[in-house]
Amino acid sequence: MGWTETGKKTFIAGAALEAKRRVKISSGTTSDPPEVVYAGAGEACIGVTEYAAAQGEPVQVRLKNSPGTCECEADVGTSIARGTALYGAANGKLSDTVSGTAQAIALEAATVDDAVIEVLFT
Repeated sequence: MGWTETGKKTFIAGAALEAKRRVKISSGTTSDPPEVVYAGAGEACIGVTEYAAAQGEPVQVRLKNSPGTCECEADVGTSIARGTALYGAANGKLSDTVSGTAQAIALEAATVDDAVIEVLFT
């Protein structure tokens, strides 16, 4: 299958996926490239979708270990302040609600649910 140096890699959407959400490799996937689905609350991710994709379509993922920052959709209970530790939330979002280990740091504030904010994965 090869390797990548670009920080982005194309996978197959294992379900309908929205842009700017955390994904993981689908358990038991046999496709090449592998299928990805949303990472849930407290689950680790491989990266964030660059754009929306229907199930079975190719989707480009910005890998979490790529250099620089990325944008990710936030699940905002009340508000998220800059510098806040973020955790995996349901449906591939990030939240300041503790769930598992911290995955990113908010570089922008968010006051409304589904806001797309700049984050730095840790």
